[in-house]
Amino acid sequence: EVMLAEENKNAGTSALEVLRRATIKRNRTDAMNRDSSDEHCVDISSVGNPLSRSGLKGVDGASYLRHKERLLRISVRHMVKSQVFYWIVLSLVALNTACVAIVHHNQPAWLTHFLYYAEFLFLGLFLLEMSLKMYGMGPRLYFHSSFNCFDCGVTVGSIFEVVWAIFRPGTSFGISVLRALRLLRIFKITKYWASLRNLVVSLMSSMKSIISLLFLLFLFIVVFALLGMQLFGGGFNFIDGTPSANFDTFPAAIMTVFQILTGEDWNEVMYNGIRSQGGVRSGMWSSIYFIVLTLFGNYTLLNVFLAIAVDNLANAQELTKDEQEEEEAFNQKHALQKAKEVSPMSAPNMPAIE
Repeated sequence: EVMLAEENKNAGTSALEVLRRATIKRNRTDAMNRDSSDEHCVDISSVGNPLSRSGLKGVDGASYLRHKERLLRISVRHMVKSQVFYWIVLSLVALNTACVAIVHHNQPAWLTHFLYYAEFLFLGLFLLEMSLKMYGMGPRLYFHSSFNCFDCGVTVGSIFEVVWAIFRPGTSFGISVLRALRLLRIFKITKYWASLRNLVVSLMSSMKSIISLLFLLFLFIVVFALLGMQLFGGGFNFIDGTPSANFDTFPAAIMTVFQILTGEDWNEVMYNGIRSQGGVRSGMWSSIYFIVLTLFGNYTLLNVFLAIAVDNLANAQELTKDEQEEEEAFNQKHALQKAKEVSPMSAPNMPAIE
C-alpha cells in the first residue's frame, strides 16, 4: 500500500526511486513507533519483584513531593512580595504602634488586659510574617538583607520580652527596656517606602563620616570645657546663688558647653562669665571665649551635619530615580514578553517535512 501510494504521488519517477522512498518512510515510521512504545513500556523483569515496584513508587512519590514543595515555595515567595501582603504588614505596624501609644498611667483594667492579649496577637502575626518570608526566600537569601536581619532581631527580642515577663514579672526595668524594642517595628515602613528606605540607606552608608565628625565635636567640647574650667572655675558662685550652667566641675562644664552649642540661653551664660570677671568694665574680655565657642562650634561644626544630610538626601533621590527607571524597564520587558506569549505566530506555516 505504501508503494502504491508513493507510485500515485510520484507517477513521473522511476520504480526504483519510488521503492527507495517507500522503504525510507517505512523505516522512519517503525522507529517512531518503537520510541513511543519504549516510553510507555514497563520492565517485565520487575513485574514479579515487589521491591522494584516499591522502589519505583518511592522515587515517583519523592519527585512528586519535591515538585509540590517547590511550587508551594514559589507561591509563598510571590505572596510575600505582593501589594496585598505589603498593605497588610503596614496595617499591622500601624495598629501595633497605636496599641503601644495608648498605654497611660492609671489606665482601666480592661484596657490592660486587651493590650496584653493584643501583644500576643501581634507577636504571632509578625512571627508568621517572618516565617513566610524565610520559607519563601530561603534562609540564605532572607538573612542576606540587612532589613530582614533587623526585623528578625526585633521579633526575637519581643519573644524574649514575653518569656521574661512570664518568668520574671517583678523586674519592671528589664521589661520596660525590652518593650522599647516594640517601638522599632515602626521602622518596618522603611522596607516598603522606597524614598524613605533610600534615605536611611544613604545615611547608614555615610555613618563613617558622621562618626568622625562626632568624635571631632566631642574633642572640641572637651577642649572648651577644660578651658572654661581654667577661666571661670569657681567664679559663678554669686551672692544670689550659683546658676546651673557653671564651670565648677568637669561634668558641669561639659553640659554648659553643650548648652552653648545648642544656642539655649547662651547669652545669659556669657553675661554670668563677664560678671564673674569683674563686670562690664574689667570682664568684657571673657566674652571672646563665648563668641569663639558659638562661631566655631554652633555655626561651623554643627552645620557640617546639615551638609552631610543634604548630600545624603541628594544621593537618596538619585537612588530612588535609578530604582524607578529599573522598575519601568522591567515592566516594559515583562509586558513585551507577555505580548510575545499571547500573540499568534507571525511566521507562515512551514510545510511538513517528510
